[in-house]
Amino acid sequence: MKVRVSTDDRTATTCNEECLCSVGEAAVYTLAAECRDKTRRGATCRAPLRASTGTNYASGKADEFFVWQPGAYREGGVCRVSSTTRDTLIAVYATCSRVGAQEPLGFSNSEGHTATVDFPCVAGREYHLFWNAEYMPGRHAFTLSERCDGGRCLRATGRRSLSIVAPRWVRFRDRKKKQRA
Repeated sequence: MKVRVSTDDRTATTCNEECLCSVGEAAVYTLAAECRDKTRRGATCRAPLRASTGTNYASGKADEFFVWQPGAYREGGVCRVSSTTRDTLIAVYATCSRVGAQEPLGFSNSEGHTATVDFPCVAGREYHLFWNAEYMPGRHAFTLSERCDGGRCLRATGRRSLSIVAPRWVRFRDRKKKQRA
């Protein structure tokens, strides 16, 4: 495949969302530099918006891609993406290649309720989130979080940790005090 970089004005209107323009032959494309500059952030998986742990916002008016990098667990972590608005669609991918055709790590079509996706995750790895605006929910918040899967987890800092659901407090009596009395 040949690639040429083109900077003329027509590329802003005649190229696809990846800014590739066909030049007649099926195997010849031009890369449109001007188109790339005008591509809306989040419009493609290759030009995603950045998301962070906690609350983020999607426009809900256009399909949007986000990229997120968890940081808590190198092993045993489970990540969660959840919307705060009903009628939203989310898919989570491990890579940006072949989005849609590949099996997502998680998917939720909320249809009347909020969307939530849990998936195994590793600190430092990038995950690609795709919010589909099919239902046009408008701007909505979504949260990203991490937790231990309930077994042994290896924190990104290198320490092992156990997930404890509810600590139990035990009363301790000093037997030596009783014996002295």
